[in-house]
Amino acid sequence: MLSKRFDPSKLDTLFTKRDLEVESRRMFSANKMELNIYETVTEASKFHLKFSEPVMCVMLKGKKVMHLPEKKPFSFTPGETLILPKDNEMKIDFPEATYENATRCMALRISDEFIQETVRKFDRFLQKSEGFCKWKEKDNQFVFNDIGINFGVQKLIGLFLEDNTARDLFVENCLEELIVRVMQTNARFTMLNDLNQSGSSNRISYLSQHICQNLTKDFTIDELCKVAAVSKSHFFRLFKNEFGLTPIQFVNSLRIKHAQKLLRFTTKRISEICYECGFNDIHYFTRYFKKLVGMTAKEYRNKKFSESKAEKFTYLNDM
Repeated sequence: MLSKRFDPSKLDTLFTKRDLEVESRRMFSANKMELNIYETVTEASKFHLKFSEPVMCVMLKGKKVMHLPEKKPFSFTPGETLILPKDNEMKIDFPEATYENATRCMALRISDEFIQETVRKFDRFLQKSEGFCKWKEKDNQFVFNDIGINFGVQKLIGLFLEDNTARDLFVENCLEELIVRVMQTNARFTMLNDLNQSGSSNRISYLSQHICQNLTKDFTIDELCKVAAVSKSHFFRLFKNEFGLTPIQFVNSLRIKHAQKLLRFTTKRISEICYECGFNDIHYFTRYFKKLVGMTAKEYRNKKFSESKAEKFTYLNDM
């Protein structure tokens, strides 16, 4: 039986004999998918990589700086997941990789056929009325840190390292779960980042704008149902199907999104940001921020500051 949490140190056994190259790869295959684990032991810049199928990249150890089409360079750190459509070229910097402190990343290739099969299966079994939860290949280029997806990735790696005759069946079930979780995360990502574009064209967009305009208010479920103009039972089902969240979790995700904006663009103290975003307890804010973002508010601010400096450095070098 698999443990609840996969031990990343088990991957060390895959690289006991390291290649004297920039990137070493270990590959595992199953029906309609391919899992690659890359390890880098030397500093490098603008390393090219491209996949012919949609790919999910997960940072396991170390740090990369990613250069993607039409995106500013950004740091890619452990716990973060990057979703890319097929034929999307990556240019990667490895600023900290050494033989003693290797950089390690997973790339999961998934066939288009399997993705579409899973999407159709999801559509049949769940009633969705707002249409946010979709697989959007062209727009599916984003970075996130989600506990459910990270756990699923750890489970998937563990399955490939397990000697079990039913491995391919377990892998397929795990991959279906990952695809659905990505769709729900993408739906949350789209909603949180496109509030201005969404306008009031549907109930969730209208409700989200109402919440953002009243972040410090203590919302009740009855009040939120009234704003969205739906029954309580439909309200809960709507959020769980579209976003994989309860309504209150969605409210808090909007608050955390606003906190991220304040951390990036203001010099306000973290305690001020906590209360301005509607949280009454700094300790709860700290825990919830780390749960959703994968790092503390202070770490997030420092990371964004470093990325800003790196972006300016890249610009000067390219002149």
